[in-house]
Amino acid sequence: MAGVYIGDGNDIEIGNNCNINEGVRLDNVKIGNNVMIARESVFLGKMHEFKNISIPMIEQGIKGKKFTIIEDDVWIGIRTIVMPGITIKKGSIIAAGAVLTKDTSTNGIYGGIPARLIKERE
Repeated sequence: MAGVYIGDGNDIEIGNNCNINEGVRLDNVKIGNNVMIARESVFLGKMHEFKNISIPMIEQGIKGKKFTIIEDDVWIGIRTIVMPGITIKKGSIIAAGAVLTKDTSTNGIYGGIPARLIKERE
C-alpha cells in the first residue's frame, strides 16, 4: 500500500485480500474482504459546515465524522470519489471517475457524476 494516505491511522479497518493502489486517500473507512480500489480514489470521512450564511464557511468548523463502509467483493475504479457515510454493498462495481453520493445496492454497477445505477451484475 505504498503512497496510500490513511490520516492518523485511526478509524480505518481493512479486511483480507484487498488491493489498495497508489494515491488512495482513506478517512473513516471500514473495508471488507476481497476489495479492489484503483489509484487516486478518495474516501471522505467528514465535511465542512456551511449552514450559517452570516459566518464564513472556513470558520464554521467540521460536521461530525461519518463512516464509509465497503462490503466484500467490491471493485472501485480509478479516481472515484466517495462522500462521507456511504455504504458500498457486496459485489458492487464503481466506474472510473464516479462521484458516489448515495448507498449502492448489492451487485450494482454505478457510474457518473453523481453516480447512478447503470445495471445489476448477474
